[in-house]
Amino acid sequence: MMIDHTHLLANAKEMAVGADAEVKYRAAASRAYYAFFHTARAIAKGLTLPESGQEIYTSHAALFAQLAGCEKHHTPENMLVRRLAYRARSSTKNNRNHADYELHKPFLPEQASDLMADADFADTIHKKLFA
Repeated sequence: MMIDHTHLLANAKEMAVGADAEVKYRAAASRAYYAFFHTARAIAKGLTLPESGQEIYTSHAALFAQLAGCEKHHTPENMLVRRLAYRARSSTKNNRNHADYELHKPFLPEQASDLMADADFADTIHKKLFA
């Protein structure tokens, strides 16, 4: 069976239910981030957005630059797609980096919830564009 972003999001939500330890919040947050990332990738592919042309970026940053370049001729919902890109570059990325790399700093359940909300937001945009 092939999975998609919706499976990652469902898994993240399952992991978060009843999570009673920081390591569980971090794991759920990481899954939520990858649900967000793969949803963003599906949006870019579905809209056939042009490459960002910024090879200096990581694949994640290049994808988010690609989304930020979404114009009205790609979709009438271009501002939603751009908002997704801006969110990805700020709070989404910061919370994911905190969860995965900053083990010396506490990671709170609210931060995991924020990443879940970001992934839900991306999924809502995907449904709006392609339903």
